[in-house]
Amino acid sequence: MFFSDLDRTNVMDSKPFFVIDLMNLEDAAIEELKRFTKPTFDVKDILGTASELKYTREIQALLRSELSSPTKDFVRLLVSRVYDRQFTKKAHERFTPIVKGAFLRFINERINETLETAKTLQGTAARKEESASDTEQGTAPERVSDGIITTAEEIQGYYIVKGALSGSIDLERVVMRDLRSYSSILLDNTNRKPICRLHFNDTERKYLGLFDKGRNEDRVQITKLDEIFNYADRLKATIERYESSKSQLRKATPNTGTHDP
Repeated sequence: MFFSDLDRTNVMDSKPFFVIDLMNLEDAAIEELKRFTKPTFDVKDILGTASELKYTREIQALLRSELSSPTKDFVRLLVSRVYDRQFTKKAHERFTPIVKGAFLRFINERINETLETAKTLQGTAARKEESASDTEQGTAPERVSDGIITTAEEIQGYYIVKGALSGSIDLERVVMRDLRSYSSILLDNTNRKPICRLHFNDTERKYLGLFDKGRNEDRVQITKLDEIFNYADRLKATIERYESSKSQLRKATPNTGTHDP
């Protein structure tokens, strides 16, 4: 268990911001543990993500608990927005199953919406753009079969990646292309700016492909899709490199406009 002083300065918190189980190691936890190794140890970097890790984990636990067994306070919070009568014991008994059912229906509807959205990710325009991008790089375009099937897990992974990048980039610029061997998530819909790859075709193992400064792919195994959030910093760093390169290119390009003397 890793503790900090997030709640009160110089006083150790009662709850850890990071926990790793040595008897049940997960790749995501190992990746987070790398922050504490001597070559990469940076106190500011660790403390910068400690608060997010701590509260994200606690909120996720609360949501799971409320989804399976809504508490009275949670039911009252939601019902008070739609029910103008006093929240009595009888009302609590009546609305608890309604809230739970609404919660599950909301999740199912969101999944259906993403499935509908997926249909647009395999359009002709995307394939033409892929062919053009590959040609610009002097490489043969990867053949895309009409039989490619975008799975629900790939769609969920795509939206989790977008969620991890939220606040750092216009999410409309983040696009997924499903290929035969993996799903590629790109910036600005171009193969020259890969953000990550989802290797979900293997039914037993799932891998998230991340890119370093040289655009070399590093595959990390994940057991649950929400583990993608653990690599948010690396995804954002990839975006920052592309944006930094674009900014440097603009500065290096001569301004040919006309200026007043």
